[in-house]
Amino acid sequence: MKFKFIKAALSGLIILTCNMANATLIEFTDGTKTDLNGNICTSSSCDNIETYEEDGYLFTFSGSSSSSTYIDAFIGNYDGSGEDVVHGHYSHLSEIRITSVDGSAFNLIDFQLTTLTSLHWNLNALSNGTDISHSFLLPTEDWGAAYGANPVLTMGAEFHNIMAASITALPGAFGIGFDNFNMTPTSVPEPSTLAIFALGMIGLVSRRFKKQF
Repeated sequence: MKFKFIKAALSGLIILTCNMANATLIEFTDGTKTDLNGNICTSSSCDNIETYEEDGYLFTFSGSSSSSTYIDAFIGNYDGSGEDVVHGHYSHLSEIRITSVDGSAFNLIDFQLTTLTSLHWNLNALSNGTDISHSFLLPTEDWGAAYGANPVLTMGAEFHNIMAASITALPGAFGIGFDNFNMTPTSVPEPSTLAIFALGMIGLVSRRFKKQF
């Protein structure tokens, strides 16, 4: 009975650690922020951002057709809430595109909406990285991470095994802000060190119990 309990506990540890290894939470805190001029911003709050890279994922920001010298994409403590978020405005921001750095497919699990002051932003899944395979209108949310419910939007199967996701502005759009993107790779990674250790422990415990009986 004791052996079965130990085996079950170690098996659970394997599943837990593998899931933890798979999941990636993008918090917009420790990544690389590159502005439209190609300069890497090292301060805690940065504007005119063209790309942001963190933990194997790349966010690319595109300005509007009316301006080629400025992208209204801010990353940092925008509203004084203490949370690092992405915040932008339609006047100089038309699209935010999300891809993996190595070009592999991924699953978009959920993300937090901190600002959406008008019902004019779409979230799109691009299964092949080019064509929109699914799209829906994002709900409104109070301005700023310090206000409102900051809902976590959970994605369905349409956002699994995609090559890219994008957030695009529609006519009449204004402010948008978000945080905490949760992604997982579609491929199965190599077992983690802790999982290998747990498998070894199962073998050792099994051998010990067999010797006793």
